[in-house]
Order: sequence, then C-alpha cells, then structure tokens
Amino acid sequence: MSGPEVGFYQNPILRGFNPDPTICRDPRTNDFFIATSTFEYFPGVSIYQSKDLISWKLIGHALTRRSQLDMRTVEPGGGIWAPTLRYVNGKFYMTTAKWDRYRPAQDLFWDNGGKVYLSTTYRLVDRDPTSTKKDFAIHICEIDLETGTSLTSPTVIRIAPSGLAEGSHIIKRNQYYYLFTAEGGTEEGHTEWVSRTNTGPLGPWELGDRNPLWRNTTADEVQNTGHADLIEDAAGNWWGVFLGVRPWRQENDGKVTWEISQYGKAPDTYLVHDAEAWVDDFSANKLEPGWYHKHTPLKQEYSLTERPGYLRLHGGPYNLTVPESPTMLLQRQTRANIVWTAELDFYPNSRNYEAGTVVWWNSYTFASIGVRFDPLTRRRYLVTKQAVDGQGAFEDQKHALPENKSLVLLHIKALPLEYQLGFSFPSKTNESDRSPKRIKTDITWLSSVSTRIMTLLPPIGNAYAGMMFGVYCFAELERCLVPADFRQSVLTALELGYRHIDTAQLYRNESDVGAAVKESGIPRKDIYIVTKMQSPVENDVEKTLAKMRESVSKIDAGDRDRKGYVDLFLVHTPASGPEGRQTLWKALELLKGEGLTVDIGVSNYGARHLLEMESYASITPVCNQLEVHPFCQQKDIIPLCESKGILITAYAPVARNRRSDDPVLVDIAKTHGKHSTQVMIKWSLQKGYLPLPKSDNRERMKANMDMDGWELTEAEMAEIETLDEGAKGAICPYSLNSP
Repeated sequence: MSGPEVGFYQNPILRGFNPDPTICRDPRTNDFFIATSTFEYFPGVSIYQSKDLISWKLIGHALTRRSQLDMRTVEPGGGIWAPTLRYVNGKFYMTTAKWDRYRPAQDLFWDNGGKVYLSTTYRLVDRDPTSTKKDFAIHICEIDLETGTSLTSPTVIRIAPSGLAEGSHIIKRNQYYYLFTAEGGTEEGHTEWVSRTNTGPLGPWELGDRNPLWRNTTADEVQNTGHADLIEDAAGNWWGVFLGVRPWRQENDGKVTWEISQYGKAPDTYLVHDAEAWVDDFSANKLEPGWYHKHTPLKQEYSLTERPGYLRLHGGPYNLTVPESPTMLLQRQTRANIVWTAELDFYPNSRNYEAGTVVWWNSYTFASIGVRFDPLTRRRYLVTKQAVDGQGAFEDQKHALPENKSLVLLHIKALPLEYQLGFSFPSKTNESDRSPKRIKTDITWLSSVSTRIMTLLPPIGNAYAGMMFGVYCFAELERCLVPADFRQSVLTALELGYRHIDTAQLYRNESDVGAAVKESGIPRKDIYIVTKMQSPVENDVEKTLAKMRESVSKIDAGDRDRKGYVDLFLVHTPASGPEGRQTLWKALELLKGEGLTVDIGVSNYGARHLLEMESYASITPVCNQLEVHPFCQQKDIIPLCESKGILITAYAPVARNRRSDDPVLVDIAKTHGKHSTQVMIKWSLQKGYLPLPKSDNRERMKANMDMDGWELTEAEMAEIETLDEGAKGAICPYSLNSP
C-alpha cells in the first residue's frame, strides 16, 4: 500500500446500517471489496470498493433481481443475513441465505487441492425438537461448487458456551487453519472467538487461550462488536473488519463497519476526506446505488425519465404500516446532527393519497411528514405521523399548508435524542438552484419523536437494521393515480449553534463532537472545545495521559499542517480521591506540555480540593467548572477561586430549564422583553462567570446568544441574589464535598 507520507484514518469505515462485513482482495488490481448484510431491504448485499481500506465507495449490490431475492412479508430482521465474499481463481463468489425469520451466515473456504467447504450455522441435530434453548452451532461440509451438492455429512466444529455461534469464517495461514466465530448474539453479549487446527477444516479445532478476542461492554463507546472477517494485503499485513453500534444515547444508526488491524497498528499512509453534504438531484436516468426498497417490490413504481430531473413515484395500495412492500425508497442514516430534506411536488385529489418523507426503522416504528388532500376545503394539508410505543401505534396530526407555493421542502432533523419533522418553501430567487444551500430557508418544525421511542423493539422480528431516511407515495387500499415528484433529496450537517463546545469522556460523544466540528466548515481556531476526564487509569500517570491523548484524537485528529488539540482539558470531578486527583493533574500538566491542550483546569472542585493542589500542582488551574445559576450560587467556593485567579465557568446556567417559571425571573424578563432563561445567562455574565448553556433547539440557541444591548440593573441583580438555595438548589449531583 502506498500514499502520502503522513495521514490519518477514522473509524467507522462504513457508517450507518452496514452490518456483518465480509472482505476480500482482487490481487490483479489490489482493490478491496466489502459486502454487508441488508436484511429485509432490496436490492440485497451491499458491495463496497476501496483502494486503501479507508475510503470506500458503494458500487452496487449482489442481489438485484426478483428471481434472486423475492421477499414479500419478511418480518423486521429477516431477509439477507451475513454474506461471505471471496475472490478465487479469477471469480468473485458471494454466499448468503434468505430467510423470512432468523437464520445466520454462510461461509465458503477453498482448501489446498481444490476442495471447497461450506460452513454455516444450524441447530444441533441431536436435541429435543420442542426445546426453546439456544443451540445454534457451526456446521461444515465439503460441497460441489458447480452444483451446490453436499459431498460430506455436516460436521459440528464449534458449539458456543452462549448457545449461539454464527458468522463463521475460515482462513488458512501457514500450516494452521483459523476459525473465527461471532458468539452470543448481536446484542450486548456479542463477542468474537477464534479456534485453530492443523489437520484441516473438519477439525478437531483447538480453542485459543485469549478468547474472546474482544468484547466491548455496555460501558464502552462502541458496543455489540463482532462478526469479523480478515484479509491479507499485498504487503503481507493482515486487516480485519467487524460491526459495532453506538447505543448510549438511545439512537440507532444501525450496525456500522469498523476496521481493526494486526497488533493494533493503524494504517499510516492515508488521509481522511472531509464529509460533504449528500445530494441526489435525480438528473441521471437510473437511481444511484444506496436507495433501497422495503422488501422486494412487485414491479418498478418509480421513474427518472417521465419528468426529467425528478424522481417520480407512482404510489401503490400499501401504506407504510403494512407488512408488504410500499412505494418507498430509503437511504441509510449515517450520523446524527443532520437534516434530511426532500423537495416534493404533489397535488393529490383524493383523501386517500399521500406522499412525503420518512425516518424509518420498521413498519412498527417510523416518523413521517407528508402531503394529503382535504375534500371539504379542497386544499392540501400536511400530516405528521410518529410512532408511540414501538408496537405499531401511531399519532397523526394535521397541519395547514399555504396554497400559494408549488414545491414544498419536507425536513427531518436527526438530533441525538429526537427526530424533528418540519417544512419550508424554496426561496423564489433560488428556484433553479439545486445546491444544498437552497434548503437553508426558515423551517417550521411541527412535531418531534424521541429516539427512545424510535428504537423500541418490534413485537415480532428483531432490530438488526439501522435508521433510514426516505421518500414515499401511497393510496389507501388502491393505486395512487396522481404521481408524486421529488425534485431532490439532500442530507446536510447542522451548523453549530455555539462556538464553545463542552464535552467529556463520560458523555461518550467526543467522536461525534469531532465529526460535527469537521462538518461545520468553521475553522478549528474559531471554535473553543472543552473536554474532561473523571478518573485516572490505575492511578498511573502515563496510562492516564494516554487516555487523555485518545480524547484529543477523537475530538481533533489534526492534519498534515497542524497538531490536533483541545482548548481546555479538565478534571471532571474530585471523586477519585486525593491520589486520583493528583494523578489526573500530573497527566494534564504533561498533556499541556505536549501542546495537546491550550489550558487545563478542574470541575466541581470544592475549597479542600483546591487547597490540596498547592502541594503538587506546578500549574494553577485556569478555571473551575461549577454548577452555577441563581438557585445554586456557590458562595462558599467562588470567593476562593477568585482570590487565586481561577475563572468560573458555569454549567447548567439555566438550571436545565426547570426553574424558568420562577416569578422573580419572569418579571425581570418581561421588563427587558426577554425570556427568563436569558435573564439567568445574563446574570452569570454580569457576575463575571462564563456560562455554558446547552440546547439542541435552534431557536433556543439563538435566544441564548442574544445577550447584547441590554443589562440587568443593580436592583435586579440583588433580587436574583435572594434566590440562592445553596446545595439544595443544585440540579446535578453535588460533588464539592468529595473526600
């Protein structure tokens, strides 16, 4: 492999719903190929191509015809499971299986002498047929590749302690055969195991002494890891790919594909490319790869040529809640903090017709915004539909739609804790503009649904796929005789609301912060980023320092022209005790010396913790981050901080909006024509503190930043002082008195 002298790479290599990766290399070109599961979606088995193992392009799908893959009423999580992709003797081979219900992977292995073996997962033969116990084991047999006929009886080669072994891949290296298996199921107990033998694929197999190879716990940033496959590059290096999820914030982008490497050594010859807005303006004569149907459609119900420059949908009789294949095209959601936009031209003339856009998990759980027709008023209106319980119940709401516009922009905002549904209209001056900037008009947000609701398990099937965005058109129990024309679909990253970003290892979102900053387009020097570490690693300064470096790398990996850094790194709490606090601070001083943080400070430190630092700190903390707001004014610790020149940064400055109805604050706010939360932020600023308001609401962000041109009077400041409740007024756990 070759490339620039210095480079960086970033996991995951395939974002969004891309589970069960299998990888191979074409030795003629040294191109790499990955195939991933598609479950109940059509076309089946996504195929990606890469020159460098880092930058991947979706080039097509293995199963594109109904004669290959006919899925009608497959339940969530059914369909195509865990393929294997191999290149042998000038041909690519892909094995998989289609199931209406649960059934795992298939693997092909070519041994010396031309023998070919199929390993797969099946229930043990010698069992009670009525048993509900998990007893899925890896079986293997020799097959005739031309006919598919089994040449030997199936032999069991791996029984997992968990009762579930799947995702088998056999690889030969030197004199040994290696069997890799995914075990425990693709949930919290997912692990990857390895066995080896030198006698042949039929075994007997010896279990490795370092199993499982890895198991990420529910405390890790990436969880449910497993389903690994390995590949050797032209230089003799071995690389692996596997799936993982990020479930901690109740959102589910789906199982993504991550890269691992031998001995943990990372690629050192590739550059990461900046994320760009995704646009499909439907100017081609066929759909770009990456659009999917739910199940196999009975016939093609879309056209890119009937109205050039538009995707035209001819709606079928199935709405989005039925188990059949509706007229709907879907794209993977690949990250949070984005806006999906579909531009729609649709004039229905029946109450039964609807077209719109959707964020989709399955037919029991989705949220949509569409256009309908009211026969009484003879006008169009908007309808939002969102899941209520994950069991198939939905809430529908009608919303007025102005009739003086032709095209309507339908938006779905994907935030860490919710999806928002809204609409807008393209500006008249930009009617012909098809760039992503065109969607940045004033959006009216109509409803929202939490990601907790959107990730509830369905009543049947399972939740192996990830979130998807899409467009749809249907009629209730009849064909829709009015076409729905979509002018373009756009996916854009949200602009940052603030230039001051506060994160922490504990929040498990440092990678997301880094991605958001990168995608914002705002120069790094114009953004102030704070992160924190709560506990040392084994009270060892070097190990703790390594963990801090990892945080910096997640947030800002830097590039060839500059070193990555954070602006402020804090000790998150004093709860690790005297020795732990000293270890953390010593590591922070070293981190600052390396130039990986501009400043260092503490958070939630009381008087005893600050006084204790005099015995070991070479650098005085630049700040102490405290919960400070009118109801928790920290009068015991702030004077000491000020005497030492330690700046106060105030988190939760609006008390998480829980006290915004306080009559004193409300009255003061009315005097200035502001909101009570703005009064609380202004109070912090006039006290000399740096407030850190947090919000995912765009309008609230704007309001929070509206601090110019007005001041609180001395009398108002004094009145706010009377609201102090000390520790009782705190919203967050109180740690100033930690031993």
